[in-house]
Amino acid sequence: MAKKRSIPETAETDSSPDSGNDGTEEAGTVDEQESEKPAKPAKRASSKAKGSTATRTAKPAKQAAASPKGTATAKPAKRASRSAKALEESISKKMLAAVTQENSAPAEASVQEATLAVEKKGLAGLTEKIENLEKIEKPGEEFEKKVDIDFWLTKLHTEDIGIYEKDRLMAKNRLVTRNLDFVGGIKEEGRKDGFFGIEKDTWKLDGNDITGKRMCIRWFMAESVEHLGTIEQMVSTSVAASLSVNDDIPIFKMILPDYDFIVDLQKEHPKVPRIDEQYSCVLKDMRKDKKYWIPLMFDQKVIALGSDWNVKADLPGENKKLVANVDEKLLNVGHKYVATFYDENLYHYAPFYRTVLLFGMMLKYREEIKLRIARIRELLQSGKIKLDVSPEEEKLLWNPRYLTNYQSK
Repeated sequence: MAKKRSIPETAETDSSPDSGNDGTEEAGTVDEQESEKPAKPAKRASSKAKGSTATRTAKPAKQAAASPKGTATAKPAKRASRSAKALEESISKKMLAAVTQENSAPAEASVQEATLAVEKKGLAGLTEKIENLEKIEKPGEEFEKKVDIDFWLTKLHTEDIGIYEKDRLMAKNRLVTRNLDFVGGIKEEGRKDGFFGIEKDTWKLDGNDITGKRMCIRWFMAESVEHLGTIEQMVSTSVAASLSVNDDIPIFKMILPDYDFIVDLQKEHPKVPRIDEQYSCVLKDMRKDKKYWIPLMFDQKVIALGSDWNVKADLPGENKKLVANVDEKLLNVGHKYVATFYDENLYHYAPFYRTVLLFGMMLKYREEIKLRIARIRELLQSGKIKLDVSPEEEKLLWNPRYLTNYQSK
């Protein structure tokens, strides 16, 4: 009897349209909350409403007995399992996308670095081109080196301080003699680069022996006391040249270590009278890739406060190129000349560098030398003296070929 009563109740509930509608509404509300496909629950609800057999209605009865909500509670379980699967798939897709992005990040970074390197390289090339253009537009500003030729005001300097200092220097180099009086030093870019002195007994006038007195300056390296060069006045040839042109023509000889030739420096006498003076000499470039002679001209500046000179050179393809200058600094406490070099190639050639600096050392005594030459000319023409020179100068006048033959014998 219990079964017979339960079957009609279940049938009534399934067959009635109200119950079918209630099931549909409950199923629809659950599907709308848990799934994005509302069409499928509606079809299944309608099919249950149309069922006529007892077997179809029996299953919902058991489910209804287990749950107060009836058949609507079993259907959301399937929907929840499907939505969980969809959620897992979406999470896996996001994880895969994140891994792919991480793997592609280094490749993108490398591409950015390569692009930045190319841009930097292009910018560097452009900067180099601009610098080259500036060098072409300003050729005179490519190279410049200044060297000071400083004459000391007093004898209180490093080379004469101490009782045995002179003996120490004499022991290092035999050209440092008791007669050598240190008068100045050389500084290149503010760095001490040597000292020089004059033979005081040879230069200082004593009695009427004016023809035997002459200028002789020797230049030495600061630390090693190595001999760097000597400039000596030639009284005999200076007087001969002065008498021939009726002008004061000083002539000098330079002896440079590691250079096979003697440099003859002399004042030129122009055809047209000039206020300024000009000296000239010639050097041979002994370097392997050169091997040619270089005429040098020392032109005095007309408009200048002191004794300022331009040094010009006749180089292959460049006539009278300005390669250096020597300017006097009048406001210096002692006496100072500044040599400025503009040609890097000649600056690094030792004979040229030393020739310019020895010329600057001579400039302090130039006016006194000219006065002495004029006095010798006057005395010679009046017959009051005879031309006699020192033994040191005579050695410079010897025939080198004769000396070679004499030594071979």
